[in-house]
Amino acid sequence: MSAMGFLSAPETTAEVQRLFDEDVYELGYVVNASRLWAYEPSLQAGLFDLIRGIVREHGLDVRQRGILVAACASTLGDSYCSLAWGSKLARGG
Repeated sequence: MSAMGFLSAPETTAEVQRLFDEDVYELGYVVNASRLWAYEPSLQAGLFDLIRGIVREHGLDVRQRGILVAACASTLGDSYCSLAWGSKLARGG
């Protein structure tokens, strides 16, 4: 991977390659969020572990998560996240 803007390319470790491979498998390309997480993939793993724990603890289904994420993202003006979760909601609804 080449440099992104003013950042140098992150080291391509097994964790980074897994992030990229998952994106390519699911979407056909590597999303910008994964390129950012590539600098500290352990932080992404920790955050997603936390989210999974909260989802389990409160019994949230994909629809409920999608509504929460899309509403928060929209309120914050995050069109990227709103679109991603809006698409998930449309597929699941």
